[in-house]
Parts: sequence; structure tokens; C-alpha cells
Amino acid sequence: MTQVLEAELRATRAGPHRPEPREGDPGRDAALSTIAMEDPVIAETLQDVFACDGFRVYTNPDVIGCEVAGALKNVMAIAAGMAEGLGTGDNTRAAVITRGLAELTRLGCAMGATR
Repeated sequence: MTQVLEAELRATRAGPHRPEPREGDPGRDAALSTIAMEDPVIAETLQDVFACDGFRVYTNPDVIGCEVAGALKNVMAIAAGMAEGLGTGDNTRAAVITRGLAELTRLGCAMGATR
């Protein structure tokens, strides 16, 4: 997306943004988001605007890396869920996640992300 709209878009948001209510508890689980933007002053201003109790906002200058990771984390979650559904143990699921992170990093770097 950044490559397509480079002239207009210089920021992105990634992460599990929505806190979910806990069963039996009217409160909410914590959630977080990352604002990726090359301009640290604007990124920190946005961080201050959106952060609140139970919602942590991080900043990162790597827009492409956050876009790639934000999309591919969902693929990793599906793969880990499939491994669990097959009845594999913790080690197998950990291996799926570990290898997924390594491949996500390689792909992101190949697409222009910083490591």
C-alpha cells in the first residue's frame, strides 16, 4: 500500500486494536497498536492522542515493515491454529510461530522494511 500511495500516505497503523470484553468481567482486556511513520514528532503526537487506559500505542519509523508484519501475523495465527487443531504439542506450535517470524522478517526486508 505504501508503494502505491507513497506521495500521499506516510503512516500506517498495525496491531490488535480492539480490546475485547472478558467473560464475567465488565472491563476490557488490554489492546495495542503501532503507528508507523517516518516523522517521529507527528507519530508521538498521534501516540498521545490515541493512548488511554487499556490501549497502548507504540511508534515505529518502519512503515513497510509494519504493513507487512500487520498482514502476515494473521497468516501465522491461522497456521498456529491449524497446528493446534491437528492436536500437535506446544513445541510444534512454537516451531510454526518461530519459523513464521523468521520468514516474515525475510519477506519484509526483501520488500524494503528495516530490520
